[in-house]
Amino acid sequence: MLDYISILAGGSCKFNCEFCVGNSIRENITPHYSSKIKGFLECYADRTQLLSVSGDTSDPSLISETIFIPVEAKEYNKDIKVSIHTRDIYFTEKAMDYGYDKIVLSIDETLSENDYQTLVNYYYHYGYNIRLSFVLTSSNFWIIDEWKKDFPALFDMELTIRPDVFEKDEVFRKHIFLETFLGIDGDWQNIEQYKNEYGAIVLEKYPNVWYWDYNVTNKNLDVLYLFSNGDIKNNCKWENLYEN
Repeated sequence: MLDYISILAGGSCKFNCEFCVGNSIRENITPHYSSKIKGFLECYADRTQLLSVSGDTSDPSLISETIFIPVEAKEYNKDIKVSIHTRDIYFTEKAMDYGYDKIVLSIDETLSENDYQTLVNYYYHYGYNIRLSFVLTSSNFWIIDEWKKDFPALFDMELTIRPDVFEKDEVFRKHIFLETFLGIDGDWQNIEQYKNEYGAIVLEKYPNVWYWDYNVTNKNLDVLYLFSNGDIKNNCKWENLYEN
């Protein structure tokens, strides 16, 4: 069994987020939603319990094929859970209507009071299954303290902290996280106690907050990705994609 499979959407993107890993490959591939989606699902949907719909050069909320993927996937595996990783907070309601089981929502330091209240409403009032995703860098780590003060409910939701995949220094990436959340400055002796089975760091004080470094965790996962140019690969090392 595969831990999960992933379909990546390509195309033009109006968000153009600074943290987007697709920035490195937009000029090097012809982005589109792969015509292999149906064949990919037919081959692999019954070999996993999780399908992730994300993007390599575009946000999947901007692509029309996104609408049909949950229904098609469940034709091949009625028990499969389908999640979508998007930047578009207001796509959440539509995604639930389309049959997505979970929304992974990218947020950054531009999160507004209005967006925060919308999130709280979706999560607590409507009970939408949402996981937040935040790319933590040396230039935006300060926002965590601001959010703790102004948006405390964020840390009761499921939140994945992801380091910048283009930052080569793993110790530096981890140091930013540990110092920001745990107050650990250079003390790595006890860090293993925080790790889960995949290598993600899970916080005791904030049990819903995970530190998920793809360069570490993906080594422990059996995954297949369908990229928007039609390639099927079992890794997602973004810094190497432009060479393919």
